[in-house]
Amino acid sequence: MGRVSLSLVPRPAYIRSVKYDGALNYEWPISIVWEDAGGFIWHAPRGALFTRPTGTWGLEHDLVGQVWYGRWYMVDGSLVPPDTGSPAGVVHHYYCNIGAPGAWVGDRYRFVDLDLDVMVYPDGSHKLLDEDELALHSARYGYPDGTMAAIRQAANDVVALVGAGAAPFDGTLAAYHAAIYGQG
Repeated sequence: MGRVSLSLVPRPAYIRSVKYDGALNYEWPISIVWEDAGGFIWHAPRGALFTRPTGTWGLEHDLVGQVWYGRWYMVDGSLVPPDTGSPAGVVHHYYCNIGAPGAWVGDRYRFVDLDLDVMVYPDGSHKLLDEDELALHSARYGYPDGTMAAIRQAANDVVALVGAGAAPFDGTLAAYHAAIYGQG
């Protein structure tokens, strides 16, 4: 893991995921720990409240994620919380949401979740998730051909980053986690 720089004062915000029709998919509070013109890196500690239309519960892991403003995906790193006896920076898995590039609406980063996800494990193996959900929603909402192509390309881009060991699958999010806990 390399050294990273954190914002001097993390900025509170929210990640808000909506479906193609604008209905809430999920939302949770975050702290922006790094930001530039291309995107941001955020943190949410274990226990932060994750809200879906079906209910609210605490996150099981610490999350450190990266959002790029122009990309059709974001990456959430699920990390083992240090209060479990593990050092900071231990990745449990990565969850990669495929979605249309989002935008800030007040203090919420809002993006349209487009169903397909990629689960990535620390050893670099990965699995494509929710293809059935993509088929159902693309038919229900009439996803345009260009959106379907962008969804497939985004999944391929994530898999290519994993295969290349490129950021954020190069330890970047783990390094931020360690820095957040003063161990980096």
